Parts: sequence; C-alpha cells; structure tokens
Amino acid sequence: MLLVVVLVDLLREADGGATVAAAERQLISAFNLDLLIDRRIHFGGDMHEVYIGPDSYWMLYYIDAFGIRRDHRALDLCTGTGIAALYLSLFCDRVLATDIGDVPLSLAEINRRLNRREAAVEIRRQELSQTLESGERFDLLTCNPPFVAYPPGIQGTLYSHGTDADGLGYLRSIIQRLPAVMSPGGSAYLVADLVGDERQPHFIEELKRFAATEALNVDVYIDNVLPAAAQVAPLANYLARINSGRSSAQLVTALETFQRETLRAKRYYMSTIRLRTAAPKPGVRVLRRFPPPRKTSEETWPALLLRN
Repeated sequence: MLLVVVLVDLLREADGGATVAAAERQLISAFNLDLLIDRRIHFGGDMHEVYIGPDSYWMLYYIDAFGIRRDHRALDLCTGTGIAALYLSLFCDRVLATDIGDVPLSLAEINRRLNRREAAVEIRRQELSQTLESGERFDLLTCNPPFVAYPPGIQGTLYSHGTDADGLGYLRSIIQRLPAVMSPGGSAYLVADLVGDERQPHFIEELKRFAATEALNVDVYIDNVLPAAAQVAPLANYLARINSGRSSAQLVTALETFQRETLRAKRYYMSTIRLRTAAPKPGVRVLRRFPPPRKTSEETWPALLLRN
C-alpha cells in the first residue's frame, strides 16, 4: 500500500527512505468519487498545475442527472482532474474527457482507474477546437475552461488564462458550435467568472444574441458576486509568482487599469451557464443562488487569500 501511494505522489520518501512525508497530491471525496488532486490548491506551496474548486462543484450541482440515460454520450472538455467526466459516468456509459496538459491528463487517468471507470470514460489529448470540429455528436457537454482575463503581456497558468480580452473566448467557441456538436435537445453546462456592472454580467446581452440565432434556451445561475476591486490584490499576488520582473504593486496598477478601461468591470459574477439546444422558445434567464452582497465587509476576500 505504501508503494502505491508513493507512486501516485500522495506520499514521498523522506530521511533517505526511512520515513514518508506529504507529496504533491491529496486524496479527497466528492459526489461519491475518490479524487486525487494537487494538494497545493489547499495547502499552498508552489503554483499548482491542475485546478479544482467551488465552481467545479457548482457546475455538477446544476446537472439534471434525472434527464441522463445510460445510452447517452457525454463530453467533458478541459477535464482537469476528471471530476466532471467521472460524475457523468455515474449516469451514462459513454463519456469522452479531453485536455492538453500532461499533468491533468495524468491525474484524470489515475482518477479513472481509482474509481474503476475505465470502461465508461475515454480520455484523449485533444485541443478544444479539434474536439468541437471532429463531427462527433453528444447529448451532454460540460466544461470548466480557462476564463480569467489578464492584461496584455501578463502570463497566467494553463488552467486559468482565458482567450479574448474578457477571458471568455473558449465559451464563445463552444456556444457557437453547440448546434453542430449537440444532439437536438441536448444540454451543455459551462462555468465562468463573468465581469459586469452593478446590475448583471456584460455577457448576458451576448448570450441573448446566441440564444436567438442558435435556438438556445439559456439559464445563467449566479453563485457568487464580488466587486472587481476585491479581485485585484489576490490576482496581483498570484501573478507576481509567475511573472518575473513584475512586482505586486506594478501588477495592481495594471489590473486596475485593465478592469476600468478594457473590461468595464464593477463586479465579477461566478456563474454556471446551462444551454439547451433546439429550444422551442429560445431565451435567457438569469437566476441568483444567493442575493448579491450589500455591505462592504461582505464584499471583501477572506484575509487568508490576501497573503503572499
């Protein structure tokens, strides 16, 4: 047993092999699944390489599991740890999980074996655009893509750095292709932190146009709301660790300017977007899981997240 946990990087040998210590992996349980994840997400240390967090769990919370049949075919893009693909495999027997990073693909493979889902889950190294343009059709699609918007010239991690100026380029690519990728009446679940004003995300108006032109029924579930200013310090501290030559103070200035002049960001809306194809009555609904924060003290990040 010790050999197994050392091989999967849950423990490492220490003191010349005389003892063992915590390595870079952590074993957690979620949705009746056992998952090996990057322990640095929860315990700090160097930058982690595979993300899993509250938005991952929120997306799965909204999936209509009762509407999934065993013979349905599901697709999980940007699979990361494989949590969404494995969750879908509890309800259908044909799930495709794709990613492009060595570490996420390795973790997804370990987690597939850990949960004995080899027969139900196929894992591919494949670019998102390549999967969407393959001609394959699916009844269900999930994706928690890179969606963080960064100022030009500032580098983010593979799992966070979204495309387009507002970070939502991957979402646009998926939504535009849904009619060709999804079976009629199929459902897609996408996650993003949407920038917006004090009233709602800017992306809502774009979703309305997508709904009208692509015959989509769209529900936007808003799980969390934070003022844009509260995002600056945590992001600056994070980015200073991977952008050599840029101080936290310089990054704060760059982020504030970017939020103000490019994103027009007053608030960030962490959201799960559910889209159903071939909708008889296309349209968009915005639903809040919780009321927006009203007091300044409720709109700030916990002190722990502000530490270097």
